[in-house]
Order: sequence, then structure tokens, then C-alpha cells
Amino acid sequence: MFNLTVSAGDPLNLSFEWDFIKGDYAFTLIRGSLPSGLTLRETTVNGLPTAVIEGIPTQTGEFIFVVSIKDWRERGYQWIRLVVE
Repeated sequence: MFNLTVSAGDPLNLSFEWDFIKGDYAFTLIRGSLPSGLTLRETTVNGLPTAVIEGIPTQTGEFIFVVSIKDWRERGYQWIRLVVE
């Protein structure tokens, strides 16, 4: 699990790169939810599929969620615990 603590009202830009992905892929939030003010988008960085969580969190609390990437072979997961103070 990836743990991160941030302050409400401060910009956040968090990226996770995945390697060994083949063909078409999609990122989804499969468990939990993002705090208000944050979004999940996909991009590529150095040719690697990358999930980006960005925005300005406005909702305080503890948020545990799972970002998933799925390609034609399998699914990968990243558990994230985000505390917004």
C-alpha cells in the first residue's frame, strides 16, 4: 500500500507508471473513492502507461482506494491510502 498525507487546498499531482503492459489498456478506480477535488486520468510517461491522480483536495479524511490497470493479459493493482488534513 502506498501511503500519503496531504493538506486540503494544496495541489496534488501523483503519478504511477506501469511497465510490461501490452496493447490497449485502461485505468479504473475499482475500490474506494477519491476525495472531492481529485480526478484520475491516464497518460504516458517515457512510453509507459501512467495513472495520474491530480487536483486540489477539498475534503478531509482518510481515503483508501485501488487503482487498476487492465491490458489483454491481466490486471495490475495499486492500493493507496491518502490522508487529507
